[in-house]
Amino acid sequence: MHMGLNLRGFCIKNDWAASAFAGFGAVLFIATLWAISEFYALINAWVMQDVLFNGLLFAAATLADLLLIFGFLRLGFSECSDTDKDRNCQHAYRGRRSALFPELAHWVESLGKNPRRRSRRS
Repeated sequence: MHMGLNLRGFCIKNDWAASAFAGFGAVLFIATLWAISEFYALINAWVMQDVLFNGLLFAAATLADLLLIFGFLRLGFSECSDTDKDRNCQHAYRGRRSALFPELAHWVESLGKNPRRRSRRS
């Protein structure tokens, strides 16, 4: 637990590390999909030899793979720590303060607001 917090803090301070972990997660996800689709017949035949034991091994390997993928993605997209209350924590990376599609982001922010009522900020 303590090592994970240190690693998360390191990723928050260094954008290159966060980008690397996000890339690792994406590559591992794509590689998992490729391996399962490429070797589906072999995996299926292996699991059917002993459904209980081999099925449990395959389920454990799949769970470990998913935990690695989500762990890498969490480290890659960890922008703010729980103690930073004053920072704007809406974006994935510290350097990106504008949305990828600004028109879409503006439209989403305006949902639920009365268009006839003037904003107090303007």
